[in-house]
Amino acid sequence: MRRSRTPQCAHQPSDADVAAAAAGDRRAWERVVERHAEQVWATVRGRGLDGALAARVCQLTWLRLADHLDELPTHDDIREWVGIVADREAVIAIRGLAPSTNAARPS
Repeated sequence: MRRSRTPQCAHQPSDADVAAAAAGDRRAWERVVERHAEQVWATVRGRGLDGALAARVCQLTWLRLADHLDELPTHDDIREWVGIVADREAVIAIRGLAPSTNAARPS
């Protein structure tokens, strides 16, 4: 018998969580991060980063998202955005440059 990775009683994040997080709801923010954390980590690790540097790039990605969350109304928008930002920040880290100050929405 195959087990589901998510308990049936767990809250499934919705696009309403995105709006709530943008409005400052901490629990909604935590659900947004939880929904996209695996993707961000996989993107950073896929660039070969590990340990503290990988964690730093992930945290920087969440910081960028917090600054732009009101521009990203759905989880689909967030998924695309954090993938691009995590990848860009990982490349910057690999090159040994300072963290990016250009947090504009990727196109």
